[in-house]
Amino acid sequence: MECRNARKRLKEYASNQILDENELLAMDAHIGSCPVCKRELLLWQEVVAKQMETNRLASHLDGDFKTRVKYRVNKINSEFSLPPAARRIMSIQKIFASPKGRLVIQIIALLIGVLFFMLFIKKGTNMLSVFFVALGFAALLTLILKKK
Repeated sequence: MECRNARKRLKEYASNQILDENELLAMDAHIGSCPVCKRELLLWQEVVAKQMETNRLASHLDGDFKTRVKYRVNKINSEFSLPPAARRIMSIQKIFASPKGRLVIQIIALLIGVLFFMLFIKKGTNMLSVFFVALGFAALLTLILKKK
């Protein structure tokens, strides 16, 4: 048997689907004498074993789990295909949508109000207190915008 003919049938040979006795003997003889086909057969056997293992595991999973995994994989792949600036904006949106993010935004708004009150309404304000309010504002802003 020639290599090109044997290679066409290696997948069937690896998964024991060749039923013709003469062809099976010819494949055995060729694989025994050809190291290239023998190496390719080992690869096919590994592929067939992985397929069988995957099918065995997939039979135990419910359809909802498969759907959720596919959804999450697609979502992850779509996020990674975005440019870095868009990913950054999406992460900031997620932070602002979280309860912790909303709390930080409220605290920042409160600090801005205090700063406004100290600078514009109350004229005799100590500049050191204004500095600390602005420092607190900057610290909270960097906390919320900090990369995870």
